[in-house]
Amino acid sequence: MYKFRSIRSKMILGFSFIILLVLFLGIYNSVVMKNVNTTTKSVMDEELPILIADEKLAYTMSSRIATARGYLLTGDKGQVDLFNEYTEQGKQYEDIIRESIQSEEFDELIEQTVAWRTSIEEDVFKEYDKGNEEIAQENLAESADIAREIMVGYEDLAEAREEHIIEIEQDILASGESTLKLIITITILVIVLSLVVAIVTSNSIVRPLRLVMERMKLIASGDLSGSPLETELRDEIGQLVTAT
Repeated sequence: MYKFRSIRSKMILGFSFIILLVLFLGIYNSVVMKNVNTTTKSVMDEELPILIADEKLAYTMSSRIATARGYLLTGDKGQVDLFNEYTEQGKQYEDIIRESIQSEEFDELIEQTVAWRTSIEEDVFKEYDKGNEEIAQENLAESADIAREIMVGYEDLAEAREEHIIEIEQDILASGESTLKLIITITILVIVLSLVVAIVTSNSIVRPLRLVMERMKLIASGDLSGSPLETELRDEIGQLVTAT
């Protein structure tokens, strides 16, 4: 077993373990917090906008059906303009999603949406403009069924995205719970180790000093018959014991 040559070295070594534990805890917390912040930023910057875009695509489909019906009922060209505005909004949401993910399912829905929009423009609006109102109404009824299927597809994508976000949130919560448990464990360990270091260090000082005090009392009373004190300590206390 290593013999310390000074009390200071003994105390420094003992408390170095505590400092290392605290340092480890600090580094671990920093890494965990960085991961949490990175994941949260990813959700806010990527996952959430995609979820909103999926929901908005379903909304624009519903709105375009309503404007197409409004045009056939009133003949108001403003309804066609609204249809085109919702179409442009839909394209913007499409771009948001395409910038973030690559999905065959999404691409298929977009192709269906484009085909549906073309059908509305050709088979509904133009037929109505030609005076074929009944044909336009029939074509719109067929297109409405297709639109509802497309809307369901967008809603399914939004629901899947929402479930993915919930899974990420659960992972963050689980990581937080694990971090909290580790913090509690290390805190308890630091407290216990501090007490152990304090007790061991104090005993290594107090016990030899008691021997020295007892010997000094004997010497003060005139008793010089005691044999020399022996110790394995090499620090200042050991030197004091040896010299007594």
